[in-house]
Amino acid sequence: MKLKLENARDINILIAAGPITAENFTVLKAGIKKLFKDGKNKIILELPDSGGILVDVLRELAVLNLLASELAGQIVLADIAPLTRSKIDSFSVPPAVRCFPNRAAAVDFFHPKSAEEIPHATPASPTASPAAAQTPAPSIAPAASTKEEVRAREIGDLGELRKRLAELETENKEMGRRLTEIVIKRRDPPDLQAWQEKVSKLERDLGEAILAAQANAPKK
Repeated sequence: MKLKLENARDINILIAAGPITAENFTVLKAGIKKLFKDGKNKIILELPDSGGILVDVLRELAVLNLLASELAGQIVLADIAPLTRSKIDSFSVPPAVRCFPNRAAAVDFFHPKSAEEIPHATPASPTASPAAAQTPAPSIAPAASTKEEVRAREIGDLGELRKRLAELETENKEMGRRLTEIVIKRRDPPDLQAWQEKVSKLERDLGEAILAAQANAPKK
C-alpha cells in the first residue's frame, strides 16, 4: 500500500493505493491521526484498489470517523467499488463511514454545489427568497433570551433560598430562647416569695423526718 496526500479547498484527500490489510492499516491510521493533529479533520480516503475491506479495518475507520466528528469534521471513502460499497452500507445503519463512487461526489458532499453551478438547473424562483431569509440569526435571539430567563430563574431561586435560610435562623434563635426560659423556670422559682415558700417546705419536711426518726428510735 502506497499513500499520497492531495488537497481540494479545505479537504485533505488521502490516496491509499494497493490492498489494505490489518498490518498496513496501522500506517494509514497513523497518517489520519497526523492530519487530526494538524487540525485537518475533513478527509477523503480514496481507495482505488478497494476490492474488499476487512471488517476489523472498517471498525477502525468507524472509530476514526467518530473522532473526526468530535473535531467538527468527517471521514468519507471515495473510489469504492460498487460491491464493496454495498457491503459497507449494510455493515451498520446508518453506515459507519459514507462511501462515494468517485472523488468529485465526495468533494460535493463537503461543498454542495449551488443551483447556478449545476448544469441545466432550474433557475430559483423569486418566491424562494423568503425561505432563504430564514437565516440562523433569528434563532440566536431566542437562545439568548432563553439563557437570560434561566439565569433570572436561578437568581430568583437563590434569593428564595437565602430568605428561607434567614427565616430558619430566626426560628432557631427563638426556639433557643424559649428553651432557656423553660429550663430556668423549672430550676428556680419565678420570684423571691416562691423561693422562700420552697425553702420553708423543705425545712418542714426535714423537721417531720427528724421527729419521725426520733419516735421510732429504741428507748433506753
